[in-house]
Amino acid sequence: SKDSDHDLYRDNVAERPKVVFNANTGKFVMWLHIDSMDYEKARCGVAMSDRPEGPFEYIDSFRPNGQMARDLTVFVDDDSKAYLFTSSEDNAVMHVSELGDDYLSTTGNYSRIFVGRLMEAPTIFKNEGRYYFVGSGCTAWKPNAARSAVASSIWGPWVELGNPCRGE
Repeated sequence: SKDSDHDLYRDNVAERPKVVFNANTGKFVMWLHIDSMDYEKARCGVAMSDRPEGPFEYIDSFRPNGQMARDLTVFVDDDSKAYLFTSSEDNAVMHVSELGDDYLSTTGNYSRIFVGRLMEAPTIFKNEGRYYFVGSGCTAWKPNAARSAVASSIWGPWVELGNPCRGE
């Protein structure tokens, strides 16, 4: 955008896009981290498209449940319910937020997980009825060991498993 007040203005941050398909609406929904250059905006942006490659229509940005949001991912469960995971509260806590049926907003139902653990770069997958988390510590662009966790419910409790990566 050429509008300096717009989220997608060239001097703002738009990163870590995630795209999921909503079988109910037939639309592809993109969630992304929207921020200012000083990372004080800390919002989620949402867009949608008829095709996975776009073009995507940008809808808006907001702070899910009124909380800051930085690194994020979106997970669609077997029952087609979708969940947004965000690094929140100055990255000190991960939030799990239920998305509405159209996947364009949160419902207000959310949980705080990994309290005080400073996690970012979340990835979620499900295997044999259990939910798995892989992420990292918050060291910006400096390398750090991966972290993993498992839970029987998307809401937790999550049990940390340590670094899932092996090798030299």
